[in-house]
Amino acid sequence: MDERKKAGLRSGVLCNIGIPVVQFLSSTCIEFPLTIVMEWAFYCIPGVFAIHFGRHVIKDGKDAIVAILTASTVFSIIRAFIIAPYKLFSSGKGVFENGLPYFGLLIFSVFFMYFIYTTALSIIGGSLYAECILGIPVREPVSPKTQDRPLKPVYCFQCGNKVEENQDSCPHCGANLADDTQSH
Repeated sequence: MDERKKAGLRSGVLCNIGIPVVQFLSSTCIEFPLTIVMEWAFYCIPGVFAIHFGRHVIKDGKDAIVAILTASTVFSIIRAFIIAPYKLFSSGKGVFENGLPYFGLLIFSVFFMYFIYTTALSIIGGSLYAECILGIPVREPVSPKTQDRPLKPVYCFQCGNKVEENQDSCPHCGANLADDTQSH
């Protein structure tokens, strides 16, 4: 398996192990506004861990995205299979009481919700960690456009006819144009 994906796999599994601790702390020990911040920070962690575990193989933004998406997917799949049955059991109904399609739809909706939420926050957290802490460039460098405006025409210093900018000699009179000081 690709090392970037292994890093994401380890991150996704590890984050699911840590969730009960965070949920316990946020529900019993911490005041309300801080619980939201703590949960948002927690959903950034799969991306941070994916970058951290794969730091020896992640060289650019594409490598980082592979690791982060793997972590988000694994995290979301595990969460879906933990949360969906929990929601059914806590409602007093059995897993299959409403039918298998309902259970499947519940798992899919929980997966989709966690995947979107976790992926967005993991990309932010992982990218910040990669660029600010590890110095791995995640964004593509912005290159200036070479042709922002039309080039100024170049004329032969001897005959005055228009010539291409990179020509060494004038096609009209044969004058040597290699010397930049003579063309205007």
